[in-house]
Amino acid sequence: MAFALIGIIFIHLLNIVRIGLLNCIYFYYSEYQEISHDYLFPSLIYGSTLTLIIVWIIFFKSEKIISMCIENY
Repeated sequence: MAFALIGIIFIHLLNIVRIGLLNCIYFYYSEYQEISHDYLFPSLIYGSTLTLIIVWIIFFKSEKIISMCIENY
């Protein structure tokens, strides 16, 4: 439960940083606004979400799955 709350807060803070950086890119480097909005930041958001899912599977779910397999064996 705590990991889910931490993950939600992390993704929310990452989104706030993304909005701030997009504003900086739009203001200072307007020629890169399309590539940063369409490719760079979605890959960072999706990559971070995928990383959180992998961490959850490896460190939190694997122990429960192993213990269930041992009990059923």
